[in-house]
Amino acid sequence: MPMLIILPSLIMVPSHCSSAVLPGSSSLVQAVCEESYLKLLTDEHPVFQRALRISTAIAICQFIQLCLEILPRWRSALAGLGTIKTFLLGGWLLGMNFLGGLWTIEWSARHFGLKITPLSDLTNYQWEIFGMALLVGWILWFLAITCFTLPNVSECDSNKKALCGFFERLKFTFVVGQGIVFFRACVHPHMGFVHAQLELTIINLLLPSIYVVSLICLRMVSLLSVRAVVIDGPLALGISGIVFIGSKMTEKPHVFVVVSLFLFDRFLRSEAASSLSEMGQTLQQMLQETSSDKKHPLLGHSAAKKFVYLALAILLLFVGAISGFSVLSVLQKSAKWFPDATSLKYEDNSIHIHHTGVVKLHLGLANETNPAITVDDPLYASCSNRWNGLSLIDLAFFAEAAYFNPLSNDTAEFISTIFDNELGDIHVHLPALNTKTGSKLDFFEAYIPKLNTSVISVRGTDIWRFTDFVEDVKMFFEPVVFSVLSSIFPTIRIWPDVTFSTLIELYSEMIGLFGLQHESWYYHELLDYVTSRTDRKVVLTGHSMGGGIARLVGSIVGTPSVTFSPPGFVQSYSKLIHHIGGMSMKVDRTSLHHRNFAVVPEYDPITMIDAQAGMTQKISCDTPHLSMQLSCHMLEGTICNLVEHCGSPRRRISSCLFEHNIAGATEDMLPRVLATISKPEIYVSFGVTVSIVLSMLLRRRHRKMRTPLSSPTHRSRKNNLPGRFPHSSRDLQPPHPSLYVRRNSVI
Repeated sequence: MPMLIILPSLIMVPSHCSSAVLPGSSSLVQAVCEESYLKLLTDEHPVFQRALRISTAIAICQFIQLCLEILPRWRSALAGLGTIKTFLLGGWLLGMNFLGGLWTIEWSARHFGLKITPLSDLTNYQWEIFGMALLVGWILWFLAITCFTLPNVSECDSNKKALCGFFERLKFTFVVGQGIVFFRACVHPHMGFVHAQLELTIINLLLPSIYVVSLICLRMVSLLSVRAVVIDGPLALGISGIVFIGSKMTEKPHVFVVVSLFLFDRFLRSEAASSLSEMGQTLQQMLQETSSDKKHPLLGHSAAKKFVYLALAILLLFVGAISGFSVLSVLQKSAKWFPDATSLKYEDNSIHIHHTGVVKLHLGLANETNPAITVDDPLYASCSNRWNGLSLIDLAFFAEAAYFNPLSNDTAEFISTIFDNELGDIHVHLPALNTKTGSKLDFFEAYIPKLNTSVISVRGTDIWRFTDFVEDVKMFFEPVVFSVLSSIFPTIRIWPDVTFSTLIELYSEMIGLFGLQHESWYYHELLDYVTSRTDRKVVLTGHSMGGGIARLVGSIVGTPSVTFSPPGFVQSYSKLIHHIGGMSMKVDRTSLHHRNFAVVPEYDPITMIDAQAGMTQKISCDTPHLSMQLSCHMLEGTICNLVEHCGSPRRRISSCLFEHNIAGATEDMLPRVLATISKPEIYVSFGVTVSIVLSMLLRRRHRKMRTPLSSPTHRSRKNNLPGRFPHSSRDLQPPHPSLYVRRNSVI
């Protein structure tokens, strides 16, 4: 059934949903081709389309192998058929064999550029359609022969040795099919090893999915009954419709389809239909016979179960953490509680910056008694780089200014003090939506008329804004997962970045069908703002996540970006820019390395996420022993390191001291916590919570004390009651296995 749905889709969709035909189609066709799973079968996803065709072909070969192995011998199977059915099946088989042989000759000739068959004049698209139509014909023929010979199947062979051999042959077909595909892609002049590896990876993900869906359909067929069609089907559709209408998370129809099928399957399994059709009983018997022996589990089964339980526990922990941060972000917005993570103080011709109570940066300003730091021979190759007249340290100060409170005047005052009018007037502008609570992304623009340049600085993650953590995980979740998996499966490390990028993009597209796609509007404000600055030059900068977003937007619009400690974005790039503002966008991977510069400190775990792109300057970390506390990631430490190795190009910095003390967070947060818990409403809430918990515990204990333990006499008298169970246990006969569908089933 799944293959009969996939193959016509592969035949119809490319011709009706192509980029050349779609603009002139009706609105319904456009919606189906662009908003449903069918968009994965269009020419926008050629790798996935080809991998799906190959996966379907391998699955069909195994389906044919299954029919040939399980069905009885042809002589006994066709013994009771009439003349018309015999001639129909025989003629159909001869035609399929002739067309299959013709396809094999043409397939071999096309590799050498020969034209020896009538199929040689077909275009590539027509040739693919012919091959898929041939597969559909074979499936239908084997389905027909199965239906006609089903009455002659008395029972299934329960010989475990024969079943083991059968599954070994299925594995052989699986491995050989993938080996042929991989070898052909490697030697193909337009593919190569990277394409072959990507294709093989997608096939290994698609084939198990096809098998699972096929087994689910097989189980549903075995449990199907008239009552299920009349009652369970409409009931599942009704409940899923209520869920779909009541859900505010998504408007995608795929949720309705998946929930309907899930509920229908659960209703069928809960009923365990007592009366099955003849085909259902046969299928159920086959499933029971192929189930494993629970008394003697397979080798490694226990370890595999522990691994699955551990993975589920980690997944639940992750989902719980993300859900918690999401709830906290909503509560934070409703309470409008956004404390300042960075404070600024001027004292004795110096600037003191406190970041989250952990990091402190002390900048001494140069004067006649305190000369500026100079380095005759800069130690980093990028020290002499300039971006529209701005040095690396200049842009680092702009990136630092993005962390200040946007509702105060700290940003403009800091920039004016640092540069001391050496660049002339600097006009600091915050977008209208860029407030502490009005925008997800904080950034500001510093326009320098003297250079006709605007520096747009993007703030990184603020530990006091829970929304930032949620968005960080959503943007870079997949590369972290692949990094963890590479520790368990080391062969993943040899995958090229394009493989990761394509898989992440396909995953994002699939979850997008259910309304769970990444929110591109997290950075689209910045994208719109940058594109509106057409009368001047623009340089993007930022630190940490702000640097990652600055690089992303810079690669889209072709604007230079200079970032500090950013995460990589090579693997996530296709996912992040595939849909911008609801519009599909062509991904140009070459733009990753254009006008892109990043400062990457050693021992910084954030920069190890994903893969870096463009030009990078690796710098040392002055506090490597505190790297696990993210000391090497802090921009304040990077600024001091750059000043020490490059000097102060504006001759404004005489000293730079970086302090990192994790205990300082306690000293900073303790007064706030004490001030919060000293409020009367906190005591009231705590008292109510304790009272509810104690009442529940006491009630549970009281109920246990009141419940008497049943004596042996009472139990024997209860079991001998004539009105409850008229039959004794000796009269009870074990039911027929087919009546209990869920027991001993592999599904």
